[in-house]
Amino acid sequence: MNYMYDILLNFTSSKKVYEFFEWESTDVIINVKKIPIFKIAKETLWDLLNYRIKVDKSFLKKIENTSIVYKQNKKRFKHLAIFSDGSKAIGINLNDNGIVEYKSSMLLDEEEEATYIAEKLQLEKLEYQKLEKLKKEEFITRKEEEEKNFLLKEINLLYKNNDLEKLKYLYIEYFDKKEENIDNIYNKLITSLDSIDEKHEELYQLLKLTCKK
Repeated sequence: MNYMYDILLNFTSSKKVYEFFEWESTDVIINVKKIPIFKIAKETLWDLLNYRIKVDKSFLKKIENTSIVYKQNKKRFKHLAIFSDGSKAIGINLNDNGIVEYKSSMLLDEEEEATYIAEKLQLEKLEYQKLEKLKKEEFITRKEEEEKNFLLKEINLLYKNNDLEKLKYLYIEYFDKKEENIDNIYNKLITSLDSIDEKHEELYQLLKLTCKK
């Protein structure tokens, strides 16, 4: 088995794969002293990124307790591995049932090392099941996710408080036209959050300033 040494992985979210430049100091970032690395097909890597995956128990047994993690509770990280197709690499943490619980991007230099190693490896024919496809919104950036959650909370609060004037103002700012019906305003603003854009960022900044006052 081939290994990588002394790398960082971010297992903060079970649904998100935050790019390394989005990592924050409060994230669950683990320092891995030793971890197995496998070369997989591009299609397999794509599935890992786009589906909830359950791997075959034979692979689970193969990697069990082969990793060494600094300081953290080792029982939480019995099944760790790096997967790469030779151009991209991710870290994974599987539970005892073989389901990929967490996925992590890698620091740039560590990903480069992983892809370099993977290019020289034999292809691992990973047996797995695709349990469900991940929702599109799970691929928005961390900044967009924060903006969306904040706007959703604020718009819901304004609607609950029947604050028509503030909702009308937000509506005009976003859609550049007037609307008098509070239900129409609310529904259209909420629906617009399905796809975060620059105007949402403007609303986000506007409401943030309002909250500080």
